[in-house]
Amino acid sequence: MDRRQFLQNFAATTAGVEYLSASAGAEPAPAPPPETDIEGHTLVCEFKIDSTAWKVYEDLRTREGPITFVSSRGGSRVLAKSAEATFAEAAPPYLGLKIEDIGTAGADLLADRLLQNGDPDPELVKSAAPPQGS
Repeated sequence: MDRRQFLQNFAATTAGVEYLSASAGAEPAPAPPPETDIEGHTLVCEFKIDSTAWKVYEDLRTREGPITFVSSRGGSRVLAKSAEATFAEAAPPYLGLKIEDIGTAGADLLADRLLQNGDPDPELVKSAAPPQGS
């Protein structure tokens, strides 16, 4: 699933929950101020639920930029996000070993290196694993 499709599904689900809770007799969430700052944000997608059109903006200037949902009726929702790095650290990957040597060696070179002093250091284990999505 690509990022755009994920955000469209996420936006539709969020708006749908608000719509369904209001129509079921539950108290709707208080509306945030109508002056939502989306300057510098990128329009990610648009969708419609009944007669209400929604636009979804994301601040792509920073990794932790918010995602903002803006309704054609003047309401908005701002969702904060946090992110972890998914790229290799500055230290050499795989504890300085060559990936070819790790794959072709009979012994588990990474385990031997990690366990040479007893329990492994969590930071060393983290640097031994390939980055997510690689």
